Amino acid sequence: MKRYVYPSKIKGTIKAPPSKSEMQRAVAAALLATGESLILNPCFSDDSIAALDMIKKMGAKVKKSSELVIIKGGLDIKDEIRTEAAGNAASRVAAIPVVREALLARQRAFREPPGLVADGRDMGTVVFPDAALKIFLTASPEERARRRYNQLIEKGLDANLSHLVAAIAERDQRDANRSVAPLVPAQDAEVIDTSELDIEQTVARVQALVRERLGL
Repeated sequence: MKRYVYPSKIKGTIKAPPSKSEMQRAVAAALLATGESLILNPCFSDDSIAALDMIKKMGAKVKKSSELVIIKGGLDIKDEIRTEAAGNAASRVAAIPVVREALLARQRAFREPPGLVADGRDMGTVVFPDAALKIFLTASPEERARRRYNQLIEKGLDANLSHLVAAIAERDQRDANRSVAPLVPAQDAEVIDTSELDIEQTVARVQALVRERLGL
């Protein structure tokens, strides 16, 4: 039986069977919940231990023993998830099949009338393959690094442009070559290279496609 636990303020208990994949799902569910979650009979694997270490670094309270794992989730991490470190970590976690499967139903649940604009590296190929319009925005690693550098500096954060270029190129290669939901444009996607475009020009291109394809 698959378990999907949505954000909740109540305290929840998950009795995990002796399965490493179910344990990974339980960890993900506990982090999404806003209350305190108990995972009984944990079955640890390298992936689940790495996931627990990661969410501890994000600020979640985690206590674990051979018989019990307690996780207090519901973190307000809207700023932290936009950091370069979080992006690189997400890229690595995204390569774990059970993580992607556990989150897929939750992602698709966001689609409600009158429609949805979704942003992500596999939105058009995996999450919403039947989308009415798919746009694959891209730019050179150097240009994306320059934009990211400016964002970080504006927020008062330290940044190194050469390190950003290397990190972005590495993430692109890792995501493009992963076995699960690789980073590729959908066959019916409109590809827009924004390397030489500013924000206004990019928006104009997208709006033109919306009018042309959707009649809006």
